[in-house]
Amino acid sequence: MNIKKYGVFFGIISLIFMSFSFLYSQSEEASGIFEQNKQSVVSFVVMGEDKEEIARGTGFIIGKDLMLTNYHLVSQAKNAEGRDYRGKKVKIVGIISHNKEYNLAVLQVKSKAPALTPGTFAGIKFSDELAVIGGNEAGEIQLYEGKVINLVEFEKDLKEADLNISSTQSLSGAPVFDKNGQLVGIMMYPETRSKVVIPADLINKVEKSGAVTKFKNWENEEYFETYEGSYLAAKLYIALGSSRKAANYLKKVLKIKPEELDVLVMLAETYSKQRNYSSAETTYKKIVDLKPSLDKAYMGLGIVYIKMRKWSDAVTALEKAVQLNLDHKSAYLLIGQAYKEQKSYTKAAENFTKYLELNSNNPQDAHLQLGQCYLELEQHDKAIPALEEALKLDPQSININYRLAQCYQKVGQYEKAEGIYSNLAQISPDDAKVYFNNIIRIYDEAKMPDKAVNAAKKLIDLDPNNHESHYNMGAMLVKQNKYTEAIESFKKAIELKSDFVYAYANMGYSYSQMKKYSDAVDAFKKLVEVAPDDSNGWFNLGVNYMQQKKWSSAVEPLRKTIELRPNYGLPYYNLGIVYLNLKDNYSARELYKKLKTFDPDMASKLQKYLR
Repeated sequence: MNIKKYGVFFGIISLIFMSFSFLYSQSEEASGIFEQNKQSVVSFVVMGEDKEEIARGTGFIIGKDLMLTNYHLVSQAKNAEGRDYRGKKVKIVGIISHNKEYNLAVLQVKSKAPALTPGTFAGIKFSDELAVIGGNEAGEIQLYEGKVINLVEFEKDLKEADLNISSTQSLSGAPVFDKNGQLVGIMMYPETRSKVVIPADLINKVEKSGAVTKFKNWENEEYFETYEGSYLAAKLYIALGSSRKAANYLKKVLKIKPEELDVLVMLAETYSKQRNYSSAETTYKKIVDLKPSLDKAYMGLGIVYIKMRKWSDAVTALEKAVQLNLDHKSAYLLIGQAYKEQKSYTKAAENFTKYLELNSNNPQDAHLQLGQCYLELEQHDKAIPALEEALKLDPQSININYRLAQCYQKVGQYEKAEGIYSNLAQISPDDAKVYFNNIIRIYDEAKMPDKAVNAAKKLIDLDPNNHESHYNMGAMLVKQNKYTEAIESFKKAIELKSDFVYAYANMGYSYSQMKKYSDAVDAFKKLVEVAPDDSNGWFNLGVNYMQQKKWSSAVEPLRKTIELRPNYGLPYYNLGIVYLNLKDNYSARELYKKLKTFDPDMASKLQKYLR
């Protein structure tokens, strides 16, 4: 009962597949390729010991009574039945030869179809359109078109490809043609959903003559469980970047040959790609134990330690790799990185320098990291040429430009630093405010406020409604003693932000410097109104009353200052002077007594005026 139900279900699937194929649109070139080559393609079913179906696949005629297919399809065969494009039976006698290294087999068949002549895979490129002729699930010979979506080298001078076609394992062993109708590849399905195209050039790796072995006499084996099958699948998956599948097959290889060094290295590299660094470390250590002189094992182990952030172990392994083989130039870059992470900047710089002296690849990163080391060592004169070299290779790099500007600032080359920050404002307009503020800070710290004004103006141009930009302009003008202009900037800042304490403070200071004490008082009054706990605001308010000899008015602001800062000597001194001018000697003496307890120097100054 179950068999009948399964059969009906399978029949429905076949009908759906046939219907889909009927609707499939074929290009004129592909249709021509199909018509020209379909008679040479055979769809077949493989049976096992109990005559059960164990595989479906495709083959194609390569000589008189000779058919090529994937070996894994027939490696466990006890019988096989083929059909041509018309649905007529093609007798498959047995296996003549096979190449386990590349999963190919030559079968003897009874067929008068013309042989397909293999071409070369060398000219295939990414996105090329290819045509596949092979059997579908129902055994019908059909055409499949697709583009190359992956093209990688799985062995020296041998490439594999992946196509964007929807198909099933029954296409395994099918011929693949380029747009000119040349036979360029062979389909292979290592697993149900994994397909690759291997080069048709490999057909020449299989013997095409010899005695036939009938399937019933063939010594069965499951190909992808053998050393050769597992090794081939691993190489194919490594090249395609499928590290999980690759690792599974490499483990199968190592069960058969546990001390195969090349395979162990491949497994360690695969673990590393999976970010399974612990397993990669264990595997590399095993390799080193088996062959202590194998430089690439130390190199791989060092890279893994870098990934694991085991910096000291990385240095040891990488230095051993270089000791065994001086060609490991890239090791110096990694050793430098490891020392840098350990903050051993001198040793890091030495290794980055060695790396660059060897004219190695990736000089930009080495120059940049060398510059960073010199920055940490505060050797800015050495950092500058390193960063300049890095910048030549990537002039638009924000990181390199920024660090170089920092160096120029440190050595006093302010105009060069300004030039870089101005350039960064163009490279990254969204961050222009940051860079112009950096210019202001540079000149401010260098006590060159006149140079900062241009940057302050550019900030205002970028955003006229930014209160901080107007304030910065005012601050730079104050440092040039341009108080009238500064006051206008502070007023504009206050227009935009009515509770801007710093603007009131500096405006009050500017008025005071101009001896416009009444205006200064107004500014400081506004300051303490918006910031009643600002002791400096109260103090300056009191001092400016004193400048006007308004002694009574000065009392309350200075008392408020003392309330807010009870251990600050200056307001005690000034309040004492105010009391003396108000003829209140008693209050002045009381202040003196308090002041003497925490600020004797200021108390001594006040004492000189006491009566």
